[in-house]
Amino acid sequence: MPFRLFTELPDVHYLAVITFNRYLNEKCGGLAETDIASFSVFEKGGCRIYVDEKAEGLRDRFFRRFLADPRWFVRCHDGIRRRAKQYFEYGKRLREQCLTSLKDGELLAVFDEFYSEHTKNHHVGLIDVFLEIPEDLITTHLIGLIQRRAKGLAIDAGESFSLLTTPLEQSALAKERSALIRMALEAKDDKESLCEHFRCYAWLGYMFIGPPHDLSHFKDRLDEYAENPEKLLGDLQTLLSIKGVERDQTALAERLGFGKEELTLFRLARDMMYLKALRKEAMVHGWYAADALLEELARRIGTTKRLVAFLLPNEIGPALLQKKIPDLQARFDCSVVDFHDGKEEVIVGEAARALEAERQDTESASNVLEGLCAYKGVVRGKVRIVNVKEEIGKVEEGDILVSRSTNPDLLVAMERAAGIVTDRGGLTCHAAIVARELRKPCIIGTKHATKMLQDGYLIEIDASKGEVRILGK
Repeated sequence: MPFRLFTELPDVHYLAVITFNRYLNEKCGGLAETDIASFSVFEKGGCRIYVDEKAEGLRDRFFRRFLADPRWFVRCHDGIRRRAKQYFEYGKRLREQCLTSLKDGELLAVFDEFYSEHTKNHHVGLIDVFLEIPEDLITTHLIGLIQRRAKGLAIDAGESFSLLTTPLEQSALAKERSALIRMALEAKDDKESLCEHFRCYAWLGYMFIGPPHDLSHFKDRLDEYAENPEKLLGDLQTLLSIKGVERDQTALAERLGFGKEELTLFRLARDMMYLKALRKEAMVHGWYAADALLEELARRIGTTKRLVAFLLPNEIGPALLQKKIPDLQARFDCSVVDFHDGKEEVIVGEAARALEAERQDTESASNVLEGLCAYKGVVRGKVRIVNVKEEIGKVEEGDILVSRSTNPDLLVAMERAAGIVTDRGGLTCHAAIVARELRKPCIIGTKHATKMLQDGYLIEIDASKGEVRILGK
């Protein structure tokens, strides 16, 4: 049975990922007719998720429903909003709990409640995820709509798509950036203001295993912002120009002659962009809130916070109460969690590598780098390949950031870069969301950019056409 690479994730662990595998292995909450086999490969913090060919049938089914029954997606999106709000509220309550005084059984009950909340938040948005990974059906369909309507008009489909799918609500990441820019413009570099900003937004850097952003993260960015106040003013106006974006969207839709059906589909696409960020932020806040819980579990089990998260959820109880602890370091170094026929199995070491090599459906890289336009523009610059936050220092003003996929840890590099290129991602990926907020040319889903390009290459990205051209090596 061939498996396809669904997505890659940095700095994750079993507890963060396998809710997705279990969702597939349990008929996607009743939305699929059969279980969908999958496996996740974990290697020193990174993860590759593979799904079998039946996932494509489910994706196509969701896509047909997207076109035929938009109201169903509106209800799904309402559910994502409600669940994210509930999960944020739960996270605040979890952080207030005193865990060190609890008995082992009580601590296990707290974990079970947390993991139930995490699972609900994770599952509620997976329909939208299926629609964009690994092939973004919605982006392709919507660009096709624009192209058909734009015949005879001087309208660029890529630029129009970027505008029409730009959300009219700000993510927490955009709100944080706006607040820090305001501080720089108002010369508020006093410790009290900075500490308040830190308390409000430190959690954004936590991702799945931490640590959260420290105070120096915000101080360094504030100092960098203060060096260029004129540019900052333009950036702030861009971040806050929601009314202007809405006006431009309305004018373009009228020029294209969109009817009610097309307007509804583009509104759903904008919602997907915003809600992907909201759901991810609720998830990050949840793991941030669970930091003390993981620390306490690790202390009692006799391991580290990073390694305790390489227990399966159903292994936490036996590890805590009966000291039944597998080799967690081996799981971190290289392991596979295999899901099929309602079962799950952990495989470690060379056997895990052999399973991945046997099952993966290899793709041949194309000599042409093409992807999807996440935000319009043409820009030239030197390539800087950045996949983890330790590599951010390579990026200088005017460089082109090239990454497998971006995440909040790479925000500083994205701010410095003149343009962004990623291997993976769709309409609602992190790079697409942030590129729109920063108004920077961005191409996503090239598949092979990090393999074909090297640091120092001079490239030109024409985001509107979805093309990356190598100008010099």
